[in-house]
Amino acid sequence: MRLRAATAADVDAITELALAALPNDPVWPYRFPLASQFPAEHKKYTGIRIAEYLENVRTGVYQCMVVEAATTTARQIVALSMWDLPVSWRPRGAASPRGATDHPNRPDANPKRMQAFRHALGAARAERFDATTRHGGEHLHLLLLATHPAYRRRGAATTMLEWGKEAARRKLPAVPLTLFSSPIGRAVYPRLGFAEVGTPVVVQVPDEAEHLSFPAMEWRPEPSGP
Repeated sequence: MRLRAATAADVDAITELALAALPNDPVWPYRFPLASQFPAEHKKYTGIRIAEYLENVRTGVYQCMVVEAATTTARQIVALSMWDLPVSWRPRGAASPRGATDHPNRPDANPKRMQAFRHALGAARAERFDATTRHGGEHLHLLLLATHPAYRRRGAATTMLEWGKEAARRKLPAVPLTLFSSPIGRAVYPRLGFAEVGTPVVVQVPDEAEHLSFPAMEWRPEPSGP
């Protein structure tokens, strides 16, 4: 398998990966409970979301890394990680990241849950990671990590997280890695040195019993020697 940076030309391949990998995590069916009833619309809007992420890559405010595996006829993208870069890493004059559009009228989604998801994690990120009182607001934030079900437990996710650690170490001063762990990744990150920051973030629509819990996690590079 090979790690490389993604480009806008990968939008279709990454969309196919997202459709194969993300429904296995409770976060996806929570937000898109009618995906199986509206497969064409679900694919369409997933592709739009991926294209919006890659536009942020093009402008230099995100970085997307993918892992490719060789098949009998070509190379297939089997894993991806999407990172929101620290402000100091972005090109001079770069605009803020463009948030992915929720499209509240899409038929496969639950609009109230999508709004609750965005609001809860956005507020938690501002408080726990972006606040200048913590580490100057400078951190490399993992937005998305996904591996194709057929390629899990082969080291792809570890490879991409190690890429993040190495990128964080290279910059001076070094920055921490931050993320909100989805249920499927909760057992993975502590093994790679991530520690929880405060209590988990709860995503829940008022008057609904169903909810999701996201531990806020952080990895800090070791201080450099004298």
